[in-house]
Amino acid sequence: ALARRHGGTAVEFGHWHGDWVPWNLGRHAGRLVAWDWEHSGPDVPVGFDLAHDAFQRSLVLRGEPAAVAAAAADGHLERHGERLGLGPAQRRLVVDAYLVEMWLRTWRLADAGAGWNAALHPALLDVIEKRHSD
Repeated sequence: ALARRHGGTAVEFGHWHGDWVPWNLGRHAGRLVAWDWEHSGPDVPVGFDLAHDAFQRSLVLRGEPAAVAAAAADGHLERHGERLGLGPAQRRLVVDAYLVEMWLRTWRLADAGAGWNAALHPALLDVIEKRHSD
């Protein structure tokens, strides 16, 4: 579904922190410090950290459902994505791909014995399916 929807959209790939959220960030000696790099990795669309920040603030800090968190990611990319060189089609691709990555992360954690995150499964699958049918 991602390929059908976004196959003609080019995006830049880069490295992401993987869990860029307020509780993994701080300041020391006037510099930004980030920790909890276990989800960090290469070869993701630029903008994943931006999407993750908005999605997690909505889901975790405000306790909003996955559909609202996905809309928050859309809004955050709409407001800030241009600074990363992301046009409208690229912003949509980044959020769509990020949501798939989040569900895969949820699956990997469940498969490793952590159990399913009820805020993300199956709700995130429903969000992804709806976004690809729009």
